[in-house]
Amino acid sequence: MDIASKLNKMSIKEKFRAMESKWDDLCHTSDFTSPDWHKDILVRIRILKSAQEDLREGYWFYESQEGGVGAYFIDSFNSDIESLKIYAGVQKTAAQ
Repeated sequence: MDIASKLNKMSIKEKFRAMESKWDDLCHTSDFTSPDWHKDILVRIRILKSAQEDLREGYWFYESQEGGVGAYFIDSFNSDIESLKIYAGVQKTAAQ
């Protein structure tokens, strides 16, 4: 069974969990370290009012799909921001 077929059978909550697991795996298997300047910049992340509204809309959209998924969406967003502070820049640059 190909990946697209598997994804079509997953609930939204399962898809979010799969993405989170893949991200965690990539971050923890990398042997690269982030430059110090990345952390300095990322500590100053500011969420614009328009983005805050998008996050609220995203919460309600996902919550309407399945109970609890809206909160999971916000938790995942916050977790990703925290991960950026730690792991930003560890990804390899694709050859162009």
